[in-house]
Amino acid sequence: MDTLNEKLLRSQAVVTSQMEADVRRMCNANDWQAIQGVYYRDLKHAKYRELDVSATQRWKFVTKDNLGQNPSITINILAEVKTMSGYHLVFDNLDIKPFLCFQSSGYCDWVGYIENHHKQRMHEIFSYQGIDKNDFPSLIDKISAIAYPEDTVRISGLLIQPSQAKFFAGSFRETNIGSEKELENSVLWKACQSLWSSIESFIDDNFEDFFGDLDTNALLARQENDDTWFEQAIGNHSSSASLFHPVIVTSAKLWRLSSSGKTLEEIPSTRLFIQDQRGHVIRWFDVVNFDAFDDWISDVTNQYYETLTHVNAVRNE
Repeated sequence: MDTLNEKLLRSQAVVTSQMEADVRRMCNANDWQAIQGVYYRDLKHAKYRELDVSATQRWKFVTKDNLGQNPSITINILAEVKTMSGYHLVFDNLDIKPFLCFQSSGYCDWVGYIENHHKQRMHEIFSYQGIDKNDFPSLIDKISAIAYPEDTVRISGLLIQPSQAKFFAGSFRETNIGSEKELENSVLWKACQSLWSSIESFIDDNFEDFFGDLDTNALLARQENDDTWFEQAIGNHSSSASLFHPVIVTSAKLWRLSSSGKTLEEIPSTRLFIQDQRGHVIRWFDVVNFDAFDDWISDVTNQYYETLTHVNAVRNE
């Protein structure tokens, strides 16, 4: 007769936790700073949720004209880990790989991409600090002048493309052979939504930090009669960016359906593109079988290392 301890060890909750710990260890073994269990605030529902694993690498390089700052980039691998025991994920065969970059998918956090509602937040800070409304436009324009010197993105050398993938898909089906899960009930689809929600939250948090620095710098500038406070704040924040690489790790087997629809090939991983009716990539997610994750993280690590060292970047430990 099984003991309670044995039953718990075989439970899905414990198995999933063990898988998350293994993913974290594999990331750490490949020189990522990985954390298991990261909590974030879901912006849509105003609730706190958990991200299974977050792994980070920081890179920087020095340019001749960097306003005293070392431009830096942070790569964040965000992982949702799912057991999906007995299930199979069948992907279509996307022959043409869409052009892909972190910025176009909303996976890049940089103050230079500030949006209209963020501008409104800055106006509120300016008003609170007693700055004349007529000076607001010139202050906002300074963001572009500092973030885009000579019409070039200040950290363009570090705004790299995502690592390359071997297989690509534009749709999937989730099945245990006996039945198929509809999209709204799909474990994979829910994991994709969770990852996107976490990215939105992390970007929002970083902008809150930026607004906090603006507020503090404005207060200190008023006390010290310093006219360069805005340039300093923008200079500090525009010299760095964060890139987010989302991945779903699952024990489900992954299959690639041939273009003819007559054969299936088991694959270790694929890149899933979420596209609109014009074929534009709205979101993308890597999907990796758990048994292949060690090879996947090693390959991704090597690709980012080669890409960044090629532009003379160095690890910022």
